[in-house]
Amino acid sequence: MKAGDVLAERGQYRIELFRPELLNGMATVLSILLGPDRDRAGDYLRWKHMEFPSGEDPILLAVTHDGGREVVGMNGFLPMTWSDGSGGKSTRLACWADFIIHPEHQRKGLGRLLLSETTKVLRERGFSAAISFSQNPISTKLSLGLGWRAVGLATCARLVSPGSIPGSSVALGGRNSVVARGLRFAMRRFGRSSASVFEKFDRRKTARPTESATKPRVEAMALLAATTGAKGRLRLQRTKEYFAWRFKNPIARYRFLYLSQNDQLQGFLILQEFLTRARGRTVVLDLTAGNAEVAVELLRSAQVQGGFGNMYMLAECIQPEVRKYLMTVGFELDGPRNQVPSLIIKPLDTATGGLSNRVLSSLNSWHFQFIDSDAF
Repeated sequence: MKAGDVLAERGQYRIELFRPELLNGMATVLSILLGPDRDRAGDYLRWKHMEFPSGEDPILLAVTHDGGREVVGMNGFLPMTWSDGSGGKSTRLACWADFIIHPEHQRKGLGRLLLSETTKVLRERGFSAAISFSQNPISTKLSLGLGWRAVGLATCARLVSPGSIPGSSVALGGRNSVVARGLRFAMRRFGRSSASVFEKFDRRKTARPTESATKPRVEAMALLAATTGAKGRLRLQRTKEYFAWRFKNPIARYRFLYLSQNDQLQGFLILQEFLTRARGRTVVLDLTAGNAEVAVELLRSAQVQGGFGNMYMLAECIQPEVRKYLMTVGFELDGPRNQVPSLIIKPLDTATGGLSNRVLSSLNSWHFQFIDSDAF
């Protein structure tokens, strides 16, 4: 297969492998989801699929109409390497990233045809399985009908108003603990959301021992990511090249909190704000720490410095001790969103064995360290 190949046809529609001439049309369709700025959508596609540090050709397919002159849909995957953190075998998994059919061309079987052809491309390129961490009811119904498997539901932790803080005491302090009282005071004094969720965060200095920044420390972060986390659980191999790429996303902005000891990074927390959707929502995109105490200190510093009143993180990756702290300072657990699977998989190579079989097992086989914003 090569760029521009026509993989399938249905009436006046074609499924084509990506070629550069299709980029503007794909950006136009994607702007339905990202907002009306086609140039920004094009920048997003270039960053995400052309600049992804895999050394492989992008996995992008387009649905074209009228002899290939109009793009009316697209599908994309990212080629990611995963391991179980034990230094043993790793596997290449294709992570579902972008999928849309223009509303005027829906209900023609194009979505099903596009996903089927994409699966053939992934098999051709030797992936063990395809995975998706971001689902909605429509894509879930489509994918499960084509042999994908639901692995499980994940829970989101959401920061609510200080007035809703539970009254029960927990291991790391109750509602009247110094930490909880200090956090509520900071939120009252420094307010909540504004035009940018990071305005207050940027104006205030981080309380020691943490340090805030607008740039990632890619080498130190990659080293810590490789040596922390639950052994035996599948996690993305986050190299320095990955971290250098990850935070150039043109539709989001990021802030970083670091905690070091003797010049060695002990933990980092990454905050994300979308520029095109969910404005005013702060996502804890990544929380990597050597132990629970470091994780708690990073969370405390983030909230005190930013005064966030609308803050989310994926609860599946939170250690029990950290969960208790979150409950103390006003987080509550939301139910699984949309009641659709948080993780679905499509086996592509049943003969591979090893890690590919672990993908099929359960939600507990995954180390959800950074997954809350479509995994990218």
